[in-house]
Amino acid sequence: MIGSPRMTELNVVVSSPLHIDPNGQSSGPEAAIHAEQVRLLYGTPYVWLINLITGPAAAWLLSPVFPRWAVLSWIGLLLCVISARLLIWQAYQRSAGNCATSDATRWGLAFTAGTFATGCLWGLLAATVFVTDNPVYYMFLVFVLGGMTK
Repeated sequence: MIGSPRMTELNVVVSSPLHIDPNGQSSGPEAAIHAEQVRLLYGTPYVWLINLITGPAAAWLLSPVFPRWAVLSWIGLLLCVISARLLIWQAYQRSAGNCATSDATRWGLAFTAGTFATGCLWGLLAATVFVTDNPVYYMFLVFVLGGMTK
């Protein structure tokens, strides 16, 4: 038929159960896919480095509505979390060549914990709605948090 899309053969991989050998190492396609997904998570540290620029800038712009100790504490916590995430990233890069697929779960959990901590810190900025009624700060907050969740 002219103008209709060509039908191509679709190869479907049937999922097989995850195999675990006597040493506790997982194998099979699911383990390999999971290891590749984790490898993609640890692809680049640049996203975390952006936090080191955006965080202090946001804190500085919100400093008129928060006490100084709160702003400095938030910046300090953000720096600690981002530093820990960069150290974990560096450790993953060093071990990536020797990583078995069973290690992917451990590295994935470390990445998830770092993401959770970073998200909680950025979520604390939502407290702006409790300390000011100025809509300019609300709009700033919407743009910053929206940009960080990209």
